[in-house]
Formats: sequence, structure tokens, C-alpha cells
Amino acid sequence: MLGYSKKSVNLHSCLYNHLLSFLNQRKLIDKPVDKKHVDAFLQFYYNTSCSAQTKEYYICVLRRLLEFHQRGSFDQRRFNQRREVANQVLLSPSYEAILAEYQGYRVTEIASASEHAERQYLRDVRIFLHCLCERRVTSLRRICFDDVQAFIKKNPKHSSSRISFKTHALRSFFRFLIITQRGTSTLLKFIPRIHRAGAFRLAAIWPQPAVKKLLSVIDRKTNLGKRDYAIILLISKLGLRIGDVLNLRIENINWRKATIHITQPKTKNILELPISEEIGNALIDYLLNGRPSVSSRHVFVAHLAPYRDFSTSRGLAQGNILAKYRKKAGITLQEGSRQSWHSLRHSLATRLHEEKTPFPVIATILGHTSVETTRLNVEMLQSVALEWEES
Repeated sequence: MLGYSKKSVNLHSCLYNHLLSFLNQRKLIDKPVDKKHVDAFLQFYYNTSCSAQTKEYYICVLRRLLEFHQRGSFDQRRFNQRREVANQVLLSPSYEAILAEYQGYRVTEIASASEHAERQYLRDVRIFLHCLCERRVTSLRRICFDDVQAFIKKNPKHSSSRISFKTHALRSFFRFLIITQRGTSTLLKFIPRIHRAGAFRLAAIWPQPAVKKLLSVIDRKTNLGKRDYAIILLISKLGLRIGDVLNLRIENINWRKATIHITQPKTKNILELPISEEIGNALIDYLLNGRPSVSSRHVFVAHLAPYRDFSTSRGLAQGNILAKYRKKAGITLQEGSRQSWHSLRHSLATRLHEEKTPFPVIATILGHTSVETTRLNVEMLQSVALEWEES
């Protein structure tokens, strides 16, 4: 069993029956079915005014059903890959070649961003090149200020943070064009500086009693609770980034030495941290009694079908689970502060500093490349904590 909800099973069953009826009527039941037939089926059975998101969901369901109908099984991961490729805008062959070269440049010359950030860089550059195609700019040497503005303003609903990332991606791509002599330094002058609203909000401070209360409300009798409890322990007790936790693999845990060793996606640093008895027991409980049976080597996986790791998903990384348990525990943090996973990590740094732990040790635990970064972060957080306690 893949663990789909009753609602999803009913939808699949209903669509499958409609599909069989449709194919029978057109005598296509034993013939290969292509996108043309899927579009005709959707138009025949469903109101064309339904949202694009609903249609996309129906198409994903139909793809699963078609493969199951023809092969007797389906591979969900392949459908996810197809969906990602289908959502990519198409470029001219020359621009596709340039994008591939830029990707190689990022890998060999940069190699400092996380996997998620790298994917976003490539998506944004692809969209920019597509924007050039729409504006009939066939040569990169003809890029002008208006082309850059059109790209940045392409989606007016984007936040200042998202727009800022788009400009970073564009700046990286333009540097590549300058290095490969496809453009001049004038290109960089076309990119505006974006003010990121709220970018300088400090992370919230979690007092130790609040962290204990947070952990206490998690129902560890359920499989999902076992997973969430282990994740929150790793972040609050070891200071791991959420990306480090979601990328954690079985082979990263040395049970004999009671340590975790990882290569951090953000800094590329190799980090080895001790596992306390509390963390070790939580991991063992989840791996033996709570984790779905999947082939993935990642420690933490999704608990809704299709079961898979979080390597290509932002669902857990956005902090919705942390917010759920925080509300359940009735924990109120500083108004206007960042209350994401990162706040738990930085609260650990503040507590370690209060316990007179040297900054180099804290920097090692947090995986910072600079001790000065650690010192500044901790002192800023500590000053906010004092103000909060006195208010």
C-alpha cells in the first residue's frame, strides 16, 4: 500500500472509470494513449473553466492511471520528474546550449550554494532567456536595460525577497557572460539593487522551558510524531540547519561512535557532532518503529503517499510543522521576529554562549565558516533576549 488517503483513492477510482468509458467509446482501449487523448478526455468530462491548478492535478492523476492501465504499475518519482520538465519553459537551441554551459560554470567555478539554490538559479536564468525570446532578442549582446526590467517585473506578486534572489541569479549569469566574452561589464549596471522588506528581522529567542514545552506536545505514539520529534531535537539540541536534517542519510550516522557526520549543503563544511542518548533514542525509535518502508537512504521521508525523501521538496523546510507544534504548546515568541527553524538553531547558540562556551566551539557546532559571524549573531540575539525579558 502506498498510503494514499481515502479521498485520493476515490478520485483515482472515479477518474479511472471515466477514462475506461471514454477509451471504450472511441475504441482506443488497446491502443497507446497520448496527450491529445488526455486533453480530449478532460475537455469532455470536466468544465473548462476549472482552475489551472485543478487541471494540472487531474493530468497528474491521469498519467498515473494511464501507466497503471498499460503496465500494471507506475513510478511516482518519474512523474515528479516529468512534471518538473513539463513546467520548464522551452528555449531556442542556442539559448539551451548557453544555459547548459552556464550550469557547468556554476558547478566548476562557484560550487558554494545549496542544491535548492542552484536549481533556483537555473530556473531564473531559464525564465530570463525565455523572456529574451519573447522580446525577440536573439543575441545576448543586444540585452538592454528594458529587457532586465521586463524580467524582474514579470511576476508582480513576487515578494521583495524573491525579486532580490532573481537579481542575484541575473548578476551571476551576467558575470558568466562577461567571463566568456559574450557581454561587457555594462550588463551589471542594468540590475537594480532591491531592498528586501523584513530581511533584517532577527530570529526569535526560544527559552529552554519553551523548547521543552514544544517537544512535550508532540505525540510520539504516532509515526509522524516520532519523525517530527527527532527533527526538532536535531535542530534544537545540535543546531543543524533544516537542510542538513532533510538531507541526512543513514550512512551519516555512526552508531558505534555515537556521532553524526555531514557535509553541509550551504557551506560545504564537513561537520561531525556527538549524538546524545536522547537524540539517539529518538532516531532509533523513528527508524525502527515510525519510518515508512522505502528504498530511500534518507533518514527522514514524507509520511503521505508517495513516500519519498525531501531532497526536491520545500514542504517541510518552510517551517509549517514547527508553527503547528508552537501553537499547540501555546508558545508566544517576540512579535515581528523570525520564528522559523532557524530560530531554534540560533537559540541554541545563545544558550551555549550563556554557558560560557567559547565562540570557536559554537562556530564549529553551527558550521559557521567564520568565528566573527558567530560572535556577531550571538551578541545581537543576546541583546534582543535581554530587551525581551525586561519589557
